[in-house]
Parts: sequence; structure tokens; C-alpha cells
Amino acid sequence: MKKCLVFFMASLVSAGLFAAPLNPAAVPADAKWAFHIDFESFSASQFGHLVTAEILRQHQPKVDAIKQLLGSDLTRDIHSLTVFGPDADEANAVALIQGQFDREKLLALLSLNPAYNESAYAGNIVYHWQDEKRGKDQVGTFAAENLIVISQSAERVRTMLDVLAGQKASLATQSDSALGALLEGTQGVFVAAAATDLSSLTGGQDHAAVLQNSRMMSVIVNEIEGDMCAFVQLEAKNVEAAQQVEQVARGMLAFAALQVQHLPELAPLVQACGVTRTDSSLAFEFRYPSPKLFALMRQHAPKEIK
Repeated sequence: MKKCLVFFMASLVSAGLFAAPLNPAAVPADAKWAFHIDFESFSASQFGHLVTAEILRQHQPKVDAIKQLLGSDLTRDIHSLTVFGPDADEANAVALIQGQFDREKLLALLSLNPAYNESAYAGNIVYHWQDEKRGKDQVGTFAAENLIVISQSAERVRTMLDVLAGQKASLATQSDSALGALLEGTQGVFVAAAATDLSSLTGGQDHAAVLQNSRMMSVIVNEIEGDMCAFVQLEAKNVEAAQQVEQVARGMLAFAALQVQHLPELAPLVQACGVTRTDSSLAFEFRYPSPKLFALMRQHAPKEIK
């Protein structure tokens, strides 16, 4: 539970196009999954204010040092992050980072990479380097002054540039896109994520049995009337599969309820979770007051980030 709470907070604040909400015109039509974080909406929320203030209280010197190095304040200058892909292969995933950047400083650092080189495509300079820790090739470009495109695949970066130029189809131009339909109405939310054809994205892994029995899924995280809310919608292959997923979900909640006897103050978090099913559709909901959630996270965070 502690690790989950810390990971949730770190995920929301450690990362920040053309506006912070997810832009369907910037996601290729062949995408089967997409994940978007709107840091502007997050920062404007009550929960976001609390988290940002805590980060600055603990790590202001580090934030200042990173700004000096990169030219960007990570608590204010990263506006959104969008990641998507056509399949489960990490190499085909693309990340769009929208914000305010110091291009000269970023390229000066990038040029120090031993594998650094440049190419050109459709009037854009494409940069190539390698993640030395993982041994993975990286390809990126400035699609606009405030928009960076990054992938492990040069082909996917080129495709992304074509999509942004309106030369290839996007979710906005694909009226029958199931993924596009799942991502509708996500303006102003902190996190919006969705996936279709889930069985093809699991790679046949045993631990992904729930997803193998599902067709589509969407996730929304937002603050509503001072409460942090998370909503998950899942469409199973059929009613029987939905019943099985429901049993798994309720079993996980029951297990969590047993664990909180060691940390009774976390019991309200379990009680704030709910599961409902209608035929082959399932809905999971979490709602809890933002100040109380933040207080619990601070209480159970590792000492070094308290």
C-alpha cells in the first residue's frame, strides 16, 4: 500500500500538443492505446497545489539545479505528456511532451551522447542518440517550439510528423475509432488513458488474464468538488468474462480490507473504492477528499520524501 501511494504521487508530478488536454488530432489513427497527463489541470487543483508545495519545500535546490541545467522548471514548464502506440511493443511507442523548453541547452546536452547524430525529414531535424543505461536507441524532434516527439523508432517519429502535418490519419479524422470514442470528454482531467483490443496488448502473459478477457478499457483521474476521483470502465468479451473479472476485483478489495488491520488509518481508502457491473461492462470508482488523501500519502511516504 505504501509503495502504491508513493508511486501514484510520483507519477502525477514527475513528468508535465498544442493545449494541455489530450488532442485527438495528435494521436495516429492506428493507435490501440493512449495515456495522457494534463499537468496544467493537475497544478490548478487543490491536490496539485498541495503536492507542488511539498515538492518545492523538500527539493527547491534540486528543482533550481535542474532548471539551470535544462532551462525548464519541471514544476511549471511541462504542460502535458502523451504516450501511445499501435501495439504492445515498447519500441513502437511514441511520447509527446508539451511545454516550455530551452532548445539550445537540451541539444547541447544531447550532443554529448556518444551515439548522437542528426537526420532530416519533411523540413524537421531528427535527433538520434542512445539510452546508455538500457542500450536502447532513441529518436526525437522538435515538432514545434513547445512540442517534443520521442520514440525508439525513427519510422514512428516520421509518422508522427506526418500526422501533425495532417498528411496521415489521426483519431480526430477517424470517426469510427473505438479508441477515439473512449477518449472523448476528457477535457480538463489529470489523467486520461484508454486501450482497445486488449487481448492483443497483453502478449499472452498469464498475469494479464483479466485484460485477456477484456475488449476495451478507459481510465480517468480528476478532482471533483475537492475530492480526488478515479474512474475505470472496462468492457469484457462477454457476460461470463465480466463476472470473472468482477470476482477478481472484489477479491482484491477484500484482500486489501484484510491488510488494513495493520494500518487502520488506511481503511477509508478501501471503503472509498467501489465496483459495479452491468452485463459485460464493469465500472470501478475511487473518490476521497484531496486534503485527506494528501495527508495519508505524506504520512506513509518514505522518510526521504516526507
